[in-house]
Amino acid sequence: MLKNNQRATLIGEATGSGAHGGGPHWLTAHFVMFVPSGRPISPFTHTDWENIDVVPDVHSSAKKALDLAQVAALKGVIAGEKDEDRR
Repeated sequence: MLKNNQRATLIGEATGSGAHGGGPHWLTAHFVMFVPSGRPISPFTHTDWENIDVVPDVHSSAKKALDLAQVAALKGVIAGEKDEDRR
């Protein structure tokens, strides 16, 4: 939801998603099934996000994602600083 509302920049690899909450329902002593009990709807897309990959804004390996995120955050802070001496 943060990405759809443009309130976050995602950095890393695409990930799967799950949206349907629910829980186990025992059918026998040795057999259980998951039954969804809800379906959230995004106010931005008017759909849910079950089985939809979350695609990052900046693609990188998982190993490099934190470093890239920290550099991007620092660049954002520097760009927002109006005082030239503090840059």
